[in-house]
Amino acid sequence: MSEIAGDQMLISDNVRRLFDASRALPRARAAAACWPDTDRTVLREFIEMGWLSLLLPEDDGGMGASAIDFVALIESLGDLLLPEPVGPMLATVSLLAACQSPAADRLLKAALGDERIVLAATEADRSLQGDTNHIVFDAHWADVVVFATGETEQFSLRAVAKIDVDGLDALVRNIDGGSLCSVRLDGSMGEELASGARARDIFMRCRNMQRLAAAASLLGLVRKSLQDAIDYVKLRRQFGVAVGSFQALQHRAATLHVACQSARALLYEAARTVGTANEAVACAAAKVKAADTAMAVVKESVQFHGAIGFSDEADVALFFRRAVALTAAYGTAEACHRTCFAG
Repeated sequence: MSEIAGDQMLISDNVRRLFDASRALPRARAAAACWPDTDRTVLREFIEMGWLSLLLPEDDGGMGASAIDFVALIESLGDLLLPEPVGPMLATVSLLAACQSPAADRLLKAALGDERIVLAATEADRSLQGDTNHIVFDAHWADVVVFATGETEQFSLRAVAKIDVDGLDALVRNIDGGSLCSVRLDGSMGEELASGARARDIFMRCRNMQRLAAAASLLGLVRKSLQDAIDYVKLRRQFGVAVGSFQALQHRAATLHVACQSARALLYEAARTVGTANEAVACAAAKVKAADTAMAVVKESVQFHGAIGFSDEADVALFFRRAVALTAAYGTAEACHRTCFAG
């Protein structure tokens, strides 16, 4: 049974129209071509229409959506390959609202009012640490970065303007036209939003939502990638017959479909754990499963297309690149496995 309810489909349809689903891939190509410049026209409309308050409680003027609503929306947008970091922005806004401090409230108002794009940094993976301790994905969109520093009672959530951090100017272009920036951030920078054990819980919730968003995006894009590959082999002919009639390819496609459904089931089960003791482990597991499944699907999709699948002009190449980028974002397999074992 589909996890998408009627109200979730209505939200998804409205947002897809806003982001012009009919021109999704040309938009993705155009955004990659003009990197690191960003066109905020559509994102500004998204914010002005109030969608950024999706996860905020209704009592605070938000939509009061659940984690399942969030996952359903991000999954439905996955095939659009949005250049805009919608999922991470929603997770960060939820973090700001949870802080309940004057500094966080001011920043939340600026984010909801389209005055600032705020993104939360994630802890750098062990293999990337050294002179850096945080990674900011899609940093070329950010005006303000929220980061965590310290341990236990000294744990602090802080916000720093991008222009105040020299390292954020050293952007690295991702394979899909996005960006990441490895930077050292510490407690002497920026303004404190929250502190102590409660702040750590807020930060961990944001990290888990980031992982859910990455997993949902992966499963949304691989569904489209696999369908496009199947449609292509129905048309492609070899030895005088459609390649799609070959039983070996049919079996491979069926195996991939089952893998996608399995990963999707785990994703929605993880969304149901948000707010419970199992949240961190479930979200990490969902991210790993979605990433493994996505890479298997996009690799096969390229092969289904034959030599043309490796060209820049092929749409399947765009899906491959986004899958590679999202697989590494917000927790590599190693980092997610550590979360699972720690839990």
